[in-house]
Formats: sequence, structure tokens, C-alpha cells
Amino acid sequence: MAIPTGNTAPMSAMSEAVSKAVRIMDKKQFRAEKMYRISLSVARSMLEKGIISKEEYSEIDTILLEKYRPTLGTLLAGKPLT
Repeated sequence: MAIPTGNTAPMSAMSEAVSKAVRIMDKKQFRAEKMYRISLSVARSMLEKGIISKEEYSEIDTILLEKYRPTLGTLLAGKPLT
């Protein structure tokens, strides 16, 4: 059995060009994401318990998107997280 001879030092998994394109989220953006997710989680729980309908859930999602304007939430809107 051959013994590997390559470098085993930890390295960044992203190229420098890609990492420069990643934008750091400021506190205001983070709060918007957090509030959107928390609020949507409550609505999802209500949907699962039969308190609200799918249509009402969709309407709540639209209202929350308009209110918080989350960056990531907009990308995931309407898509199940599981």
C-alpha cells in the first residue's frame, strides 16, 4: 500500500476570486434575515397545526418578504427548507 506524499495542511476551499465576490452581511441585513425566518417559522407551525390554510401561509410569506426584505429569504421564498 502506497503512502500519500501530498501536502496535508488545511487550505481554503474557495478560490481567491470567489471569496472576493462574497459579501459580508451587516447587522441590519442579518436582523432582517433573522426576523423573516422567525416569523415564517411561526406561520409554518400554524400551517402544520391547521390554524391557517396554504393560501394564508403564502400571503403571510409575501407580507413578510415585503416587510423585512431579506436577501437570502428572497432566494428561498416559496421553497421548503427540508
